[in-house]
Amino acid sequence: MMPYQKNLLSALAEAAAFGTGMFLLVGDKKRIVETCYVNNIDHRRFEILNFPLDIEAVEHAKMLIDEKRIDYLLVGEVPEIYVLNVFGMRNPLAIGSIDVIDIPALRKFLFISNKNRNFYVDFEDKKEAILQARPVLKGLGIKKVSVALLTNTNNNNEVLESNIVKMLVMDGDIADVEILGIQDFGSFLRAGKHFNLFNSGATLLILKNHEIARVFLNTLSAFTNSKIASFSVYNQHLVLDAKVLDSKENILFSLLILEKLNSIKASALAKR
Repeated sequence: MMPYQKNLLSALAEAAAFGTGMFLLVGDKKRIVETCYVNNIDHRRFEILNFPLDIEAVEHAKMLIDEKRIDYLLVGEVPEIYVLNVFGMRNPLAIGSIDVIDIPALRKFLFISNKNRNFYVDFEDKKEAILQARPVLKGLGIKKVSVALLTNTNNNNEVLESNIVKMLVMDGDIADVEILGIQDFGSFLRAGKHFNLFNSGATLLILKNHEIARVFLNTLSAFTNSKIASFSVYNQHLVLDAKVLDSKENILFSLLILEKLNSIKASALAKR
């Protein structure tokens, strides 16, 4: 929806060229074609649905979602209220997030999940964040969801809440979810600690809140060569938001993750 940015259009064109997906571009066709022309991007790789007015583009995207005519929504740098309207939501704090990190030294994907954007996130929200990420991990072939609960400090209240999360998961009898441990965030990033990013076996990190998660991801992006796929979660729908992704490479990585999820889902349906 309204993909007017060079990086986004270039990534979509490359993904289409490699057969990663089929893309319907909803927005001002003239603006899309002109951006492609100026940046030597082949706009013929897309089907462009011409809706010059923002309100028309939003309403059409909503119809595509409601009628299940598309698998995922990708949005350009548009006001967040537009995306909320597509999914019939009002509260921006209710938007969740799932991030997939490819750190070369780990040789596996690492996930971060937030159920919402509240500054104070209670133990029930953290449990829901685990359950929110679970189908994504399973969809990518990860059989065991190994969770590290990271506190911002060694504050006793945070440690207590993390222990409650652990008990809630155990009481829910979720066999494929394992809480590996509770650690303060700073220590978890230090290689010399007995329970850290590299030796814990964790595949899913639950941080204090969405804000802390974004700081961590921005730091990784700035100082490492990690690839990061970031998705906003609106009413259980994964949305690729160009505002969150800082590079063409991360947009392509996000598209590859979505394609993988979709192909595994299609294979599962075919076996039924």
